[in-house]
Amino acid sequence: MADRAIASPPTDPPRRAFTQWQGAVMAMAVAVALALTLQPPRQRPGPRPQPHFSTSNDLMRHTYTTTPRQPDAQPRAPAPPVTAPPAAALDIPGLVQAVRRGPARKREHAAAALAALSTAASHRQPMINAGAIPVFIKVLRASPGPPGTTTNAALSAAKAIVHLVELDVALDAVLASGGMEPLLGLLGRHTPIDTVQMITSSLTNLAERSPLVRAQLASGSGLTRLVELLGPASSSRLQHLAALTLHIIAVDSPHIAAVASTPAALTSLVQLLQPGAPHVLLVTVITVLARIGNDQLVAAALCSAGVGKALTAVLTFPSTEVKVREHGASLLHVLAFDVSCRENLETNGVIPALVRMLEGPTPAGGGGQQEAIAALGILAISRTNQARIADAGAIAHLVRLLGSASPPAIQQNCAAALGHIAALPVNQILIVRTGVLKRLVAMLTPAYADVIHEPVVGTLQNLAMAHENYVAIVEAGAITALKSVINATTRDQVRSAASRALSNLAAAYKARAAAADAAAAAASAKVAAAAKKVAAALEAATKAQEATGCKRPEQAPATPGKQEAAVKCKEECAQSEQASQEKKKKKKKKRKAAAGVEAA
Repeated sequence: MADRAIASPPTDPPRRAFTQWQGAVMAMAVAVALALTLQPPRQRPGPRPQPHFSTSNDLMRHTYTTTPRQPDAQPRAPAPPVTAPPAAALDIPGLVQAVRRGPARKREHAAAALAALSTAASHRQPMINAGAIPVFIKVLRASPGPPGTTTNAALSAAKAIVHLVELDVALDAVLASGGMEPLLGLLGRHTPIDTVQMITSSLTNLAERSPLVRAQLASGSGLTRLVELLGPASSSRLQHLAALTLHIIAVDSPHIAAVASTPAALTSLVQLLQPGAPHVLLVTVITVLARIGNDQLVAAALCSAGVGKALTAVLTFPSTEVKVREHGASLLHVLAFDVSCRENLETNGVIPALVRMLEGPTPAGGGGQQEAIAALGILAISRTNQARIADAGAIAHLVRLLGSASPPAIQQNCAAALGHIAALPVNQILIVRTGVLKRLVAMLTPAYADVIHEPVVGTLQNLAMAHENYVAIVEAGAITALKSVINATTRDQVRSAASRALSNLAAAYKARAAAADAAAAAASAKVAAAAKKVAAALEAATKAQEATGCKRPEQAPATPGKQEAAVKCKEECAQSEQASQEKKKKKKKKRKAAAGVEAA
């Protein structure tokens, strides 16, 4: 018994591990305290300068001046840099071991310490070497917190992983051990908003760095989690990060269908297009929609989800920034390539909104006019939209922006849009009446590139389809210019378009000549009909005169018994002669009129 009392008790391994953890925490505390002591004392701010109003008018305008602060007599010494304690002074492997096998309370403190250490770049590689990443992922998968909550150890593990994956070797380890799914799982729980935002921001950076991250986000629950963050319960900053991550995932074409087919993805994105929303959020959402809208099936689904109405509201909102308008018009340009979307967009008032963007001079940065013109040009492929665009007043704006003061890209888009609008016969005459022919012919000179010659030639080709425009087109010198383009261009497409334009002009000339011949034939037919009527009238008058039996005075009977009848006959003959003279005069006038018509 005495030996048992004197003998020392065996060493307890858990007790020794706990002692190591205590030593690590104490070392950290000492390091933090030492860093705080090395910091210079904080300078108390001086008194705040009071505003000085010079006059009552300044008081009404809230304009004031302040007394500038005098510089210090001696410059301040720079504060000594605060460096993190070296990794050798810390027991990082012991902290990792505590997270792996320690009790709950100890695990939380150790995870929090490692999360704090991971903010320093010098501590990340030692943590990776100590096997921290598999331990953190295990903590994320366990997370035995109450329903609807997340344990503190899991939050600290997530923060540590976010910092560690800035190293490629850590990212590879996370991907190899399947750590993306448990990290995404924190986005679907009642996780603190700052942690959710930090994880989402990290996912955005990782998706931009690695195609493997994009693939895992597109194939797992990542898309569903990101779409949930687009909801109204999230802040605008979090919505922006989620939308930006979706856009980065959709950079790979195979992932576009996955993003678009995620439940509620399209409707959630369209609902974010609200007038007055932060412009950064609007630009990001529109960029995502433009990326996935290149697929025709997705474009049709977006139009059915009401993207046209939402974009119209954003574009017509007075305080919408220029950058948002540019991206919005670009999205409409993308969607307009889908046939079913063209009519859908017009019913939501898209065309008036785009035409309104063409008003005023062209800003230095474009102001979205180039994108709006391109969208109108594609919408004008539809025959019904050709009339709507003209009714909205787009022709005058397009002709104005076709001038030499506009950038070449805007000139090219204007020429293409006018060419599509000119496919409607009514618009062909309206466009020529604006006096644009001289400008179009001037753009066929060698000073302009073939990329501009092509839409200009296409516009002249459609304008020449109306034979009423033949004289104006010829007088503008279009025939010579088109021949020069055919001889000078090296592009078969431009050469064939110029040839078709000349063919349309030849057809217009023939149509004009045929119309003149038809008018002359109609005039001759009218003259012949008039002459026939006159001859019929004369013949009827002669027959009527013969029917009365009246003769001229020298042919009247001279017997005394018939003198009264002779006098009466003489009077009737005089009246008949007078009527005959009047008919001759009318006949002469009609012949002169018919001769004038025939000469015309």
